[in-house]
Amino acid sequence: MTDDRSPAQYASQTAEAIRSLNHAPLNYPILSPSDAYRATLKLADMARRLPQALDQIRGHVNALEAAGYTPTPSPWHAIS
Repeated sequence: MTDDRSPAQYASQTAEAIRSLNHAPLNYPILSPSDAYRATLKLADMARRLPQALDQIRGHVNALEAAGYTPTPSPWHAIS
């Protein structure tokens, strides 16, 4: 997948989608058990993929730190 979005933009879009999902039941009640099932499957799929994304970001940050770059603030405070 190639486009002009950065990893931070993808993460921002994902966070916004989850925020919207958190509010969706207030505005759009689940119409059937199958709707709940499909939503749960998609969330489980996202949860399975999240560790890989975090590992890849960690790898890039570790490489930057090994090259002498120290981010301020550390990105790890957000997930520790």
